[in-house]
Amino acid sequence: MPEDYNNGHERRRHRLEKMSYAERGRFFHVRNILNIVFIILAIAGMAIYFYSNRTTGGVLLIAAVVVKLIECVLRIIR
Repeated sequence: MPEDYNNGHERRRHRLEKMSYAERGRFFHVRNILNIVFIILAIAGMAIYFYSNRTTGGVLLIAAVVVKLIECVLRIIR
């Protein structure tokens, strides 16, 4: 790994820590929760799709996409 890789990561983390509530947006915490829900749904959907019932897995994957779209809309309207 290049030496300046960590420096860029540190700068990004410090920049996020210094951001005020207004700069992050009023939906910042809701967006974080929606991202966590998206990741869980996507992993569960893929596991069920490949190892069990394709229909149920497909429904979970579609639900994950819907959750991600909601998060994107919140990011756009800020």
